Amino acid sequence: MDLLEQARQKLNNTLEILQHSTNYQVDIQRVLEVLDDGLQFSKQHYSELNALTLQHSQQLNGADIYFFFMRFTHQFFNVMNIVQTVPNASYYNKFLALLATRQERFEELRRDAIAKGLEIL
Repeated sequence: MDLLEQARQKLNNTLEILQHSTNYQVDIQRVLEVLDDGLQFSKQHYSELNALTLQHSQQLNGADIYFFFMRFTHQFFNVMNIVQTVPNASYYNKFLALLATRQERFEELRRDAIAKGLEIL
């Protein structure tokens, strides 16, 4: 299997996990794990992936796969950094609001990543 096929397989695996990941609290670790794996692979083979995609398709750029993994790895990681709280609320209510905000952002990113990944494939 060549590098381009491996990169596509990593993207397919990522999309499969994203399609089944609906709960931020339960799924964020697995999502970040698969995204980081794709990022490390595409970063390591960046030049070769670009050369291979130019041979196979004028519409796909190897950098597209790399930038997909880089963008969404960072964006999903940043979901954990959301710290918006509700003023004058109890700590428990602040916690619930924080989880709700993270879940909402997780869902938005998930939909965006799936659409972008399908577009690349």
